[in-house]
Amino acid sequence: MGVDKMMISVLMVESKVKSDLRVKALLPKAFSIIQTIYQPGIVIAPQQVTSTQWIIGFNHTSLSFLAYRFLEQLLYPLDLKGGISYGKWDKEKLWDSPVVVYAAYALDEAKDLKTIQVLYNANYMEDQLTNMLLKSWSHILYEQSEIQRTLRFSYEIQNPLFLSYGMIKEDWPFDDMEAVELLKVPFYQAYEKLQDYQMMDFKKKKALRCIDLHQAISSESYLVTGLFKKGYATAMAAMNHTTRQNIDYHIHNGSFADERNYAAALVLQLEREELAI
Repeated sequence: MGVDKMMISVLMVESKVKSDLRVKALLPKAFSIIQTIYQPGIVIAPQQVTSTQWIIGFNHTSLSFLAYRFLEQLLYPLDLKGGISYGKWDKEKLWDSPVVVYAAYALDEAKDLKTIQVLYNANYMEDQLTNMLLKSWSHILYEQSEIQRTLRFSYEIQNPLFLSYGMIKEDWPFDDMEAVELLKVPFYQAYEKLQDYQMMDFKKKKALRCIDLHQAISSESYLVTGLFKKGYATAMAAMNHTTRQNIDYHIHNGSFADERNYAAALVLQLEREELAI
């Protein structure tokens, strides 16, 4: 990434909680985890814009989306809005580059829409198609209960969605994720239904098994499917101090499989659009 002007993707996120020292502690740790699970040279170091707003750069839009999706799960119940962009990065202008302006526009629009978590802006004719997919993906999250949004992360850290051209397959920083869980305890306490889900037991998880999206998606199917793998409910129950039956209920009613299939479809669409620009 030594070129003065190049095309990159930017992720800009903002927490709904303002002027809170706990947020100021959480966001840097969360971005440090993102930098660790991505390959060297993929990430342009995150920078803080305001006390609750951060930006980070990637060399592909698909990686920006997966980073947002991971952050959204890692930080919940702290609500995180996002804007993803693709465009020109100018090292002289740095964060005043067009690609950052695009991300800011997308974030501002997402903040005004209750049921949408994140939007995309490359100033390109296919942006609307991508944003319709993001709307459908966000709607699944909007319809999930507080417990279901919390449980998703305990599945993700065992069986994460993965792109081989940007992420690492092993040695994920689970100790750092556990530290983030501790910092989130005050936010859990604001939700009555989450009182029993405040501290996930990372020692009870199964071994990390990354799901390579390009290998997992079958070209013979009419739909993007198969991104949710069975066999993790017992471990999730142990991690979250609950029953297997409770986990099965939330996996089914929380549309866990649909969420992952839509996320995979979004990765494919973002890759397709990036190639077209």
